[in-house]
Amino acid sequence: MPGYAIQQQNEQLISLLSARFRLLDNPAHAMADSLSMLKMFPGIAGLWSTAVTDSAGRLIDVSGNGLHMTAVNTPQFGQASNNLSTFIRYSAASSQYHSLASAIGSTTDINGNETYIRSEARGLTVIWVGLFTNTPASAFYLTAKSIGGANSWLLAKTATNTIQFSVFSGAAQFSVTSLVTVSALQQYIITARFLPSTGLYLRVNNDETSNTTAIPATIDSTATAFTIGARATPEAYFDGTFSFEMLAAAYADDTRESIWYQMTSPLFGISM
Repeated sequence: MPGYAIQQQNEQLISLLSARFRLLDNPAHAMADSLSMLKMFPGIAGLWSTAVTDSAGRLIDVSGNGLHMTAVNTPQFGQASNNLSTFIRYSAASSQYHSLASAIGSTTDINGNETYIRSEARGLTVIWVGLFTNTPASAFYLTAKSIGGANSWLLAKTATNTIQFSVFSGAAQFSVTSLVTVSALQQYIITARFLPSTGLYLRVNNDETSNTTAIPATIDSTATAFTIGARATPEAYFDGTFSFEMLAAAYADDTRESIWYQMTSPLFGISM
């Protein structure tokens, strides 16, 4: 069986070379690289790692901007037994989430036209990584700056178990929805991006979807709180585990976003 022999030889070669070269699918390397790579994304407003908290259970911003998020109803921090990641366990039944007060013009009030960002890089990028313990037949929010009557943007699981990313401009909602159906007990890396006047782009693991129809130039500025695990009302609570999030006042280009996903997915056992 010549094909089998060639395959065996390739595996031996990979094993020999791995002593000198890093393997792309190595979870330990992904653990070392995932957060540090995010710090190279443009326009970072906040970066929240579930490895970092304090005695109040706050979600500590490791970007350096000091946007530490307040724990509501005591969500608990832990570490995964089947991979190297850390997480926060949010219980929807206990109305658990994290929140950060915002204001018009604040660091988290991103409209995609920030003058401190060069014009070619302006936009919005949100990265969220987590696992659904339950996928009920109702919508819930992964992360958002959204409340009835004062919406900026949201990232949510729909009632049909797809992921939706929406931005609001002039109170009108513009959305892109994933083609993949998410399920319980499966890790997901989700990246949502807004490129002004051009497109909304959404990655859910290997599923990449876009909406390039009549995209607005800016996102509405609101004083709505920024939340993880619920809408700011609060309502529509997420039930599951959350590992980390990034919020940026810039559009992460395709190359940067794709490289980060490929380097990070082994940490969560997600196929590249």
